[in-house]
Amino acid sequence: MRHERFEPIHCASCPLKSGPCLAGLEFLETLSVPLGLARQMTGEMPDLEGRVQLNACPARAECALHWRAVDGQVELHSGEQRLWQGQVTAQLAQ
Repeated sequence: MRHERFEPIHCASCPLKSGPCLAGLEFLETLSVPLGLARQMTGEMPDLEGRVQLNACPARAECALHWRAVDGQVELHSGEQRLWQGQVTAQLAQ
């Protein structure tokens, strides 16, 4: 059985706190599941984008993130800064 996962390629520190945006990583990992299901059902991954505020983020009130999924690549931005970039990959479940 296959399942989809987010495989990070790039990570940057959050501009509002030091260190990577772990709530953003969790969001992209969760987003990878329906994107992968769409690829399984249609043969291609949809191109989508949106905005999100994450409840798990300590800077939630000041932070509005933009995400984009294009050609299997997924990105998360805070303003002009790219926090995460990666791809959705299929893996065999163990």
